[in-house]
Amino acid sequence: MTWRQPVTRVQRNFFFLERNTRFQRKRCIVAKQRMNLHQKERKFENPGGSIFLIMDEGMIYIPEGIKDVGYKTHDSVGYDICSNETLKIPPKTSKLIDTGIIVKLHNKKIFASVFVRSSLPVKKNLIMLNSVGIIDLDYCGREDSIKLNLYNFGENESIIEKGERIGQIVFLRFEKPDLNIIYDKKLLDKSNRGGFGSTDKK
Repeated sequence: MTWRQPVTRVQRNFFFLERNTRFQRKRCIVAKQRMNLHQKERKFENPGGSIFLIMDEGMIYIPEGIKDVGYKTHDSVGYDICSNETLKIPPKTSKLIDTGIIVKLHNKKIFASVFVRSSLPVKKNLIMLNSVGIIDLDYCGREDSIKLNLYNFGENESIIEKGERIGQIVFLRFEKPDLNIIYDKKLLDKSNRGGFGSTDKK
C-alpha cells in the first residue's frame, strides 16, 4: 500500500483548471476545423485548366476559367455556381444557360438541388422557369453539366457574362420509399378532403 500526500484545495483547483483548459483547447481546435470550409476538399487541376474538387461525399467538376464558385461564408447554405458562357436574353424569352458544373455524389442519401441566386430577379429581371432544379444521382457523366433555364420577365435585354454567378446548389437529404402500385381506388380510404382547393371552399 502506497502513501499519498493529501491534495490541497489549491492543487485540486489547479487540476480542474488544467483539465478545463485542455477541454476548451480541444473545443477551439474542433471549432477551427469546422470553420475551415475547404479543409476536406482536395483540389486537382488537369492540363486543360479544369478543376475537380474532391470532397468526402462527392466531387464537383469546375470548368476552365471559372473561379467564383463555392460557399462564400461559413454559414452559407448555397454553393454558388457560374455561367460557363456569355449570352443575351431578350425580353419575354428564356434561354438555357450552361454552367459546365458536374456533380457526382458518393453519398446516395443526398441530392443536389439548384436554385437561382436571389439577386438575379432584382438586378437582371431573370428567374428560373422551373423554380428548382433536381439533379438525379446518375446525372453525373462527362456531358451531364448543370444548366439553368432563365426567363427574362423585364422590358430590356439582359446579358449574362461568362464567370458570372447565376445559381446555387443546395444539398438535401431524401428518402426513397418502397411503393406498392395499385389500380383500384377502392383500396384507398373512403374519406376525402373534397379535392384540390377544398380548404378554400365555404
